[in-house]
Amino acid sequence: MRIAILGLEHETNTFLPGRTTYEDFVAPGGWPPLSRGEAVLPALEGSGVATAGAVAAARTHGGVELVPILWTIALPGATVAEEAFARLMDDAIAGLKAAHAEAPLDGVFAEMHGAMVSEAHDHAEAHLAGAIRAALGPDVPLAVALDLHGNISDKLVDAATLLEAYRTYPHVDMKETGARAMRRLIAFLADGAAPQKAVARPPFQIALTWQCTLFGPGKAVVDEAEAMMAADPDLAVATFFGFPLADIPGAGPAIVTQHPDAATARSAARRLGALWDRLEPQFDGPLPDAPAAIAEAMQCAMEPGRGPVVIADTQDNPGGGGPGDTTGMLAALLAADAPALLVHIADADACAAAHAAGLGATIDVALGGRALPQTGAPIAGPWIVAALGDGRFVGEGPMYGGNHIALGPVACLTRGNVRVIVAPKRMQASEPALPKHLGQDPFEAQILVVKSSVHFRGAYQDRARRVIVARAPGPVTADLADLPARRQTKRAAGRASQTITTS
Repeated sequence: MRIAILGLEHETNTFLPGRTTYEDFVAPGGWPPLSRGEAVLPALEGSGVATAGAVAAARTHGGVELVPILWTIALPGATVAEEAFARLMDDAIAGLKAAHAEAPLDGVFAEMHGAMVSEAHDHAEAHLAGAIRAALGPDVPLAVALDLHGNISDKLVDAATLLEAYRTYPHVDMKETGARAMRRLIAFLADGAAPQKAVARPPFQIALTWQCTLFGPGKAVVDEAEAMMAADPDLAVATFFGFPLADIPGAGPAIVTQHPDAATARSAARRLGALWDRLEPQFDGPLPDAPAAIAEAMQCAMEPGRGPVVIADTQDNPGGGGPGDTTGMLAALLAADAPALLVHIADADACAAAHAAGLGATIDVALGGRALPQTGAPIAGPWIVAALGDGRFVGEGPMYGGNHIALGPVACLTRGNVRVIVAPKRMQASEPALPKHLGQDPFEAQILVVKSSVHFRGAYQDRARRVIVARAPGPVTADLADLPARRQTKRAAGRASQTITTS
């Protein structure tokens, strides 16, 4: 079997100013760099991304010739510049055409996110999937591995032969998702039985903070899908919670059921859609502001117990497009002189100043608050340089584990009882290896503050004495009532989930 592999991913927050450019795809913080052709497999070696899982599954099966085309990702951010998307898509399509001309391709594995928005395409992945179909024709099967936060359009469902999505948030099954998609593609090539697909679309949005699959309604819906698949091995379910920070038609949850029998696929979609409707009110929770969260954390830290009290600065989550440099939480920590470790502020100038001054020096540099001034002003010095590092380390947490990470020169700055990790680039605060790189053990902190919504739970929840999700000023809106959405789906009174059958 001759199978092409490619990846092109971005999670787009259309409420952010600016644009995501081509350069943002070249070397994103925490993820493998942009690679083409034969450079793809070495670039992904040891990483936790879906394509790495697909490659491993193909090698385990044997008899598969992998044809790497292109792989790239940019950190979540503003709308993708059209020239960047067009350039990357054109590279992928040109690579596929060349490979198919050299020797016919039997199938294509594609890793996508599902919530990419370019300046010309609300559903950029659907456009990419359509271009793959146009380049290779209708008979070459396309397997797509997607993020749980995808905003999945009917056009993408129609273009794909089969779809798989992460089943966990925090995303600890990325490799397994790619492996599932590859195994299903290989099985399809062996017997030629294409699944019939149906889609249930719950007509409401869910804030990222409450999409977690470790507890509550998020766990309930994925557990039910897993139980249904266990009862019927021919059934595959791809569950998407949606990305509410994309103001586009079709943003929101979708459940794609796949089965050889169309009626069974429709029945499964109706059953799961009804469950989502019943659970809608439970996708919610408390959101204290920064001072209240810190006061609660300081009280809890004085009580008996082990492990840090973890505060999630959810509205500056880089995984939702946050710049990683908002200062509301930091200002509140300093005001309380809280015994806390904050991971991390993205500030290249502060990192450069710390390295220029050296270990133990006092630097008078303003920290953070530059990307979005309306979220808080920079925090003036002085700061003591407590630790320095080159920012090169290997991920050890369940999300970034195995990834070779290069953030550039990093530092730990202190004032009073507050310690702040600073790095030149933003990155999801779910990786214990970053503070450890600077000699700061996050599991020994009394209070650990992370710029994250949910991914931090993969590394920290089981060892935290308490988790507090807090709201400080930032662009990753946690209360969707505050979101100035105009185009996306909102709940209509009395309206149930819609089920759409696709071919």
